[in-house]
Parts: sequence; C-alpha cells; structure tokens
Amino acid sequence: MESPAAKSKYHKDRVVQALRASNWQRENGRIQLRELIQNFISFFSGGFSDVRLELLTQSHAQIEGAIRSLFRADRGVHPLWCILFAWFAESCEAIRHASQPVRRERSAPLTSEELTGLMAQFGTVTGVANALALNVAAVSVLCKRYGIQASWRPKHIDQSITEEVVAAFRQGSSPAEIQKRYRISRTAVYRIAAAVPDIVTPARRRVLSRTDAAKSHWLTARVQYPDLPDTTLRRMLPAVWAQLRRNAPDWLCETRRVATKLSPKKGRPEPSQPLLGQLEQAISAAEARCDKDNSLPGHKSLYRLRRLTGLSDYAFQATNHCLGNPRITESRIHFVRRRCIWAQSRLNPTSRSLWRVARTARLRPDSIRQAVSHFDANKRSSR
Repeated sequence: MESPAAKSKYHKDRVVQALRASNWQRENGRIQLRELIQNFISFFSGGFSDVRLELLTQSHAQIEGAIRSLFRADRGVHPLWCILFAWFAESCEAIRHASQPVRRERSAPLTSEELTGLMAQFGTVTGVANALALNVAAVSVLCKRYGIQASWRPKHIDQSITEEVVAAFRQGSSPAEIQKRYRISRTAVYRIAAAVPDIVTPARRRVLSRTDAAKSHWLTARVQYPDLPDTTLRRMLPAVWAQLRRNAPDWLCETRRVATKLSPKKGRPEPSQPLLGQLEQAISAAEARCDKDNSLPGHKSLYRLRRLTGLSDYAFQATNHCLGNPRITESRIHFVRRRCIWAQSRLNPTSRSLWRVARTARLRPDSIRQAVSHFDANKRSSR
C-alpha cells in the first residue's frame, strides 16, 4: 500500500520542517536568506552533469524565488526544489546565532485600591514586594505616592524634609544641589522625586526638550518628503529616530506612516553583445590552451577557465549563462580520456602498456581502468 504524499520527506511541509530543524529559520521566523543561498550554491556546485540542473542550482534569483515560495503556504513549488532542499537540509546545518532578548512590555502600575488590598492581605511592604516579584523600594514609592500607611522603620528623613525637597525640585534645583543642602543620599532624593509624579528633574527636563525638538524635526522631514516611508526617513535621520525610539516610542508608533506604493524592482541589465562575443573568444582561447599538443592537457574546469581569462568569480558566473554555449566543469572521466589519448600519441605503438600510459599521462592506473570501464558500459548500453 502506497503511503500518502503528505508523509513523504520530500513534501513541502516536511522540507520546511527539515530546514527549520537545521536552523536555517530562526526562532523569530526570519530566514537566513543570504547564508542559505551561499551554502546551497556551494553544496551543489559541480554536483550535476546535467547543464540544466547545474544552472538551476547556481542561480541566485531562482534559488531565492524557490525559498520564498517554499516558506509561503499560498504558493506552490516544483517538486525538484523540494528534493534539492531536502538533500541540502540533511547535510548542511546553519550556525546558531545568539537569540535576541525579548523585550518585555511594561506592566501598568498598581492602583491605590489594589495596593491597599495587598497591604491588608500581606501586612508588610516586604510581603507585598515578594508577592509581586518587585523590589521593596518600588512598593515603598507606591505607598508614599498613594498615602498608604505602612510600618516604616525610623528614618532621618521626616515629613518636613520631604516637603522641602519637593519644593526645591519644583523651584528647579538639581539632585546634586538638594543632596548637598539637606545632607541626604542621592538615592533618597530620587526616591522622593519618584513618589511625586508631577516632579520633573532638570535631567528629565532636558530629555523632554530634546525629544520635543526631535519630534518637530521628524514632522518637518515628513512634510518635506511626503512620498518617503518611515524606513527611508529613519536612514536619513538616524540620530532623530534614535532619540524618539528611546524616549517617545508610543508617539513614534502612533504616527507611523506606511509606504503607499512600492518602487518597481530593477533587474540586472543584460551584457552587451560585443562584450559577450569577446568573452566567447577568450573562453575558446582558454580551452585551446588546455588542449595543446606539445603540453600535458589540463582539466577544463570553470576555475581554470576563469583564471586563464582573468575574470573574477562574480563576472564569470554573471555572464556565463548569457553565452550561446554556457560552459560547465569537464567531468573526470572525459579529462582522463583526453590525457590517455594524448599519452598514447606520444608513445611507440609497441610499448603502450597500462603503466607506461599512466606514467606519461601522470595518472593512476586505477583512474584509467575506471574510465575504460565507464566508456565500455556506455557502448554496451547504446547498442
């Protein structure tokens, strides 16, 4: 009985699961696209004798389109891509990156009624702090803010000093000046300020001033460039965006603008025909250098052709598929055959033994035997 296609390891969903298990898709759902394409090309480079498969597995555009279709439920993908990506996921695993810490949302502060009920239940500030997983200082600040009675230990700072500190803050004094004037710690000064929500410290006042200036600058840029999305404005004004992202994230989210239209994708221009003609002549000359009669034949690999023509790897890969006869790496069997033919032409017909041919061609005798058996099998199958 045949098993259903959904249980096959080459099914689209199973292939996606295999890529996720190999860490090519992170926990946050993002695909490591650039690393995936590079490793996919390297994995299948020179792995197929069929020109069509070789071109398919070496094309950035084709691979990227297949990956995006594979990870989208509303798109179909050719079964050949499922097989290739399943093989790739079984053999190649992505390097794990340190996961980014999840940003926790700030919880709303306790209300006066909630804190009063918790104090009546636990009785002490420490008990409430342990129940809410907060520090004692935060609970103490909330009790002072709402005027809730608690069992405080005797302190140097009484109610009169607290009122004087609050008045000094409202007059514009800095925490350092208040600390020196009343001879209390800087932590005590900030706790008193935190207990009164309407107090704005000089440092906070400066931050608010810079934030207001950044908001004005951001809105001016929007008016000046009405067609640009926020992502482009962020790249144009990184310092302004950082100031708003740090000190006014809610305002930034509320006033966010989404792009209304997308710019058309620019394709890569095709090489000119005269340039392709010159490239064809250069590659033909490089192949002829590998077949010189007076020298040992060389392997016609893409690497050797690229080195002989003086092209970079990017230029060769980008223009090779545009040629009338795209080049592929010569197979090992054909390379051994050319070496043997060259060696036999230089030996006496009476002394063409296997070890002499191998020594002249600089090959191992086993390599020659494998090539001969391969061509004999092809002859028998063609009959």
